[in-house]
Amino acid sequence: MGNLEKSLKSQIRRTNVSKIILSAIAVTGLMSMALIAPNALQVMKMFDGNNKRKRSYDNRFKSSLLKLIDEGAIRRVEKSGKIYFEITNKGLKKLGDLYRYQMLLVKPKRWDGKWRVVSFDIYEKRRNARDKFRYTLKSLGFLQLHKSMWIYPYDCEDLITLMKSEFKMGKNVLYIIADRVEADKKLKEHFSLP
Repeated sequence: MGNLEKSLKSQIRRTNVSKIILSAIAVTGLMSMALIAPNALQVMKMFDGNNKRKRSYDNRFKSSLLKLIDEGAIRRVEKSGKIYFEITNKGLKKLGDLYRYQMLLVKPKRWDGKWRVVSFDIYEKRRNARDKFRYTLKSLGFLQLHKSMWIYPYDCEDLITLMKSEFKMGKNVLYIIADRVEADKKLKEHFSLP
C-alpha cells in the first residue's frame, strides 16, 4: 500500500471519529470525557479492520476531539471540577449536513460498472468553502484521486448538484461519469466491488 492510500485511509478514519464524537455529544447534550472516551473507542474499533495499526485509538480520539474544538464544533466546559464537552450550533449544523448529504447517497445492490468523478477548481479566496466541500466528500466515502479530484462508484449526481448549490460553486465543480479508470483494481478493492 502506497503513502497516498495510507494517508487517505487515515483521513477517513479521523472523519469517522469526528462523526462519532459529534453524534455522541449531540445525543446527550453535555458529555464528560470519562463517558465519551470508552464508548467512542469501542465504536472506532469497528471502523478499523486491521488491529495491527501502530497508532493508538486513544491518540486518534484526542486529535479528533481537539480538531473539533479548534473548528468551534464543540466546546469544553468545566463544571464542579469536571471537564465536559457540549456541541455548538456550528457542530450541530456540521453533523446535520453530513447526515442530510448521506441520505442522498443510495448504494444499489449491483454496481453498474461506471465511476463518478467529482473535480473542482476553487480559488484561494474561497478556501473555506473549498475545505468544507472537500471534508464533506471525504466524510461521505469518496476517494481522493488527486488534490481536487474525487471518485465514487455509485450515482451521486443529486448530491453533487445540491452541494454545488449550497456551497455556491456552480461551474467550479464538474461531475463526470466514466466507463473506465486506469489501474482501477485498487479502487475496486477500496469500495469492495467485484
